[in-house]
Amino acid sequence: MKKIVALIIFVLSLAIYLFFCQKTYQNLNYFVPLANAFVHGRIDVEKVSYLNELVEHAGKWYVVYPPAPAVVLLPAVMIWGLGFNQVWASVLLAAGAVALFYLLAREVAKKETVALAITALFGFGTNFFFTALVGSSWYFAHICAVFFMVLGLLLAVRKHPLLAGISFAMMFLSRLPTFLALPVFLYFIIFKNPKDKIKATFKFLLPIVAAIAVFAFYNWARFNTLTQTGYSLIPGVLQEPWFQKGIFSFSYIPRQLQAIFWSFPQISAHFPFFMPYRYAMALWLTTPALLLLIFVKLKNRIVFWFLLSALLVAIPSLVHGTVGFTQFGYRFSLDFIVLLLVPLIFVFEKMSWRIWTIFVALSIAINLWVAILFALGIFSY
Repeated sequence: MKKIVALIIFVLSLAIYLFFCQKTYQNLNYFVPLANAFVHGRIDVEKVSYLNELVEHAGKWYVVYPPAPAVVLLPAVMIWGLGFNQVWASVLLAAGAVALFYLLAREVAKKETVALAITALFGFGTNFFFTALVGSSWYFAHICAVFFMVLGLLLAVRKHPLLAGISFAMMFLSRLPTFLALPVFLYFIIFKNPKDKIKATFKFLLPIVAAIAVFAFYNWARFNTLTQTGYSLIPGVLQEPWFQKGIFSFSYIPRQLQAIFWSFPQISAHFPFFMPYRYAMALWLTTPALLLLIFVKLKNRIVFWFLLSALLVAIPSLVHGTVGFTQFGYRFSLDFIVLLLVPLIFVFEKMSWRIWTIFVALSIAINLWVAILFALGIFSY
């Protein structure tokens, strides 16, 4: 029965995402040419003017972003080549993530209604909704990371440590900060395998260590160093005003906290009335249901490990120079949104359904409104 419900959720989510998504070809598609390069046995790409964040080294041009999203695109690019629209992969993967999230929620929730509600909140009440519709490489990397985080957690809960490790590797090679979600994964690997903790942990860590080695070699092949990912080599990036103290600095924390908690939309008496601020918008405004986290009980071990991991994953974003603009909401939150939503399951189960229904409905209404504005061409990324 769970699989049937998950399939229905996948189909409905895909239909909704396809209805609202950008229909034109997404040319900010760094991962399509990178996947095409992989298909032809290369790691460098052709220089084109509209991909302005390529980095040149030794006469060749490279994509600086971690390569897992390009690996995801390999089958599509092998069939359709450079003409493949990255948007289609984004909405397909996003719909898959929503279905998998339902299965994960069913592993944790005691009530079916709560699992369905938290799934609806994830898929349509957070900025995951808007992010799935765009398909640009920065957004697509988030969609990939979320997909593999949900898949990895589900596999860990269901006692498949090797597959969970592979998913974890694909997750952090989509968005590097998500590597810091390791504690909650290890909690499930160890807790769910009480009779063979060492073997399960070894199976889980093996593909992760292998992925780190491959990524280090990938960096060496591009830039002759194991640790240089290339982001700081983007032409002019260190001269941009938001990186005055480097890519990362503790001095950027107030800027990030303001984006997360104190950034507001533009309100007017005329249509569209509510216009998102493309710089950032506070998390509690884009997803009011997150306010209910104040009722979580940290003595619950699952809640503790999820929230600890969410805090750890947030750290690289908190010290990063930019807040992720342009965007709806605060897109860096997608690195840890799953880790915040699962603890809400326990809140919902202890709270009157009338209360959390209001918060879930409001969250979905806000994000649906932005999706409508996007589909109408009124709000763009």
